[in-house]
Amino acid sequence: MPARPATGAAPAKSGPAVAAPPLPAPTVSGATGGTGRTANTADIRAGYLQRCRGLIERYKEYPVMARKGMIEGTVVIRGSLGRDGSLRQCGVTRTSGSHLLDNAALRAVKTVERFPPVPPELLGNELIFELPITFKLSDG
Repeated sequence: MPARPATGAAPAKSGPAVAAPPLPAPTVSGATGGTGRTANTADIRAGYLQRCRGLIERYKEYPVMARKGMIEGTVVIRGSLGRDGSLRQCGVTRTSGSHLLDNAALRAVKTVERFPPVPPELLGNELIFELPITFKLSDG
């Protein structure tokens, strides 16, 4: 009977190295807890949220009092969208430090009549998002 290597000993090398099977694509957990979604889903989500951000920016208005007071800041808005793009809820998750800017950011999100429908690749009944909205005075 051949001798067995001692416990903890390195296994004997024999023959050429064999490549391991490819690893599965990384998964991205979505806002609604979906599983088995590939990194491509993250790209789809990022692209969709970029479109939503563009719509919000169209409706964003810098408050006159904030301009006069030279107030700048970034507000983070958290909200949820129905599959049809309807805004279900939104609120401030991180204040800019100015109620003028916080309220202007909320107003911009709520003014978008309808966001684009959520892409079918993004699973769940709703899409939860967090978007920073920045108010910055130009140097010009």
